[in-house]
Amino acid sequence: GNAAVLLLDRSELRIAYTYTRARFDGGPHDGNQINGVPKHRVAAALEAAPMRGTSVTLSAAHVREQWLDEDNRFDLPPTTFVDLVANRRFGRIALIGAARNLLDEDRPSAGYLTIDPQGRDLPLAYPPAGRRFEIGVRIDTSAGNG
Repeated sequence: GNAAVLLLDRSELRIAYTYTRARFDGGPHDGNQINGVPKHRVAAALEAAPMRGTSVTLSAAHVREQWLDEDNRFDLPPTTFVDLVANRRFGRIALIGAARNLLDEDRPSAGYLTIDPQGRDLPLAYPPAGRRFEIGVRIDTSAGNG
């Protein structure tokens, strides 16, 4: 489900929760959660527009109960990523600044199960990008905007 609440004249809080019970239907993994599909995901964003042409968004996403394998033996730990993004428009030009993975989450949010050279299970997870800062410029070239 999703919910949005206007907090003040120029701010909004959005919250979304997704429950995904994606199960194998039949076969050797019958009833198990499909690997790579998290069972729970919560996302929230607080957006404020303190003045015309300016916006600041603080967002967070939390994922849990996600498996690397079809047998549901190797799980990924719960992860939470927090981002802060600011935009400032000047006509057709927008300046964007962002702090990604603000809390420097180091637990992986994706991966898979393979086997090592001896034939043993080898769970592999993709490490998340660490805390990083981005600065950018966007130019609107479409007609009629300005």
